[in-house]
Amino acid sequence: MSAPAIFKSVLLPVDIWETPASLKHVSTAAGIALANACPVHALTVLPDAAAIEHYRFSAVTFDDALARAESELRALLERMVPAAVSWTCGVVRGDVYKEILRTAQDRAVDLIVMAAHRPRMTDFLIGSNAEKVVRHAKCSVLIVRE
Repeated sequence: MSAPAIFKSVLLPVDIWETPASLKHVSTAAGIALANACPVHALTVLPDAAAIEHYRFSAVTFDDALARAESELRALLERMVPAAVSWTCGVVRGDVYKEILRTAQDRAVDLIVMAAHRPRMTDFLIGSNAEKVVRHAKCSVLIVRE
């Protein structure tokens, strides 16, 4: 007899500009989803300035940057998430932690799995996105370190 599922849905915020070593949380979320037979919703949030900077040579408009980011996110999920795990993905624009919290509430997820980098000086002054999500989320949050 198998144990009952603990989680019914997982939100997976992904910074598509991170190095592959920083994407350990993708495999973690996929494993949790597989064990609980639940879907994963992957989310990339593009802050205006970062998207324009990253795509300045290849994207004509911000909509182009959104489409390109979604394509990269889909490719990442196809590569890293087992076929047995159902997933969806989306790209939104705005403040990273606010969009993560809004999406978690809109989708009624019961777990957010996200990565956290080593704190930088600015994180001590204004806080990191991971710290803000942990503090304000209404569901469980799992922070996966590199």
